[in-house]
Amino acid sequence: MIDLNAHELLQLQAAGDTTAEAITQSFLTRIQQHDSHIKAFLAVDEAGALVQASAIDAKRKAGQ
Repeated sequence: MIDLNAHELLQLQAAGDTTAEAITQSFLTRIQQHDSHIKAFLAVDEAGALVQASAIDAKRKAGQ
């Protein structure tokens, strides 16, 4: 999923093929796997990112 662009990710969400939470988790996993070598992030708020993704999913489900 991390190889897709934003437009493609939105299309998958609109089609119901994925969720914001799944997309977020994919990116968080990638960060966990590689940032110890790359050191691109000073801090990663995993819990906060997942809360926001869940809120996005809830809004989409409600048709907002």
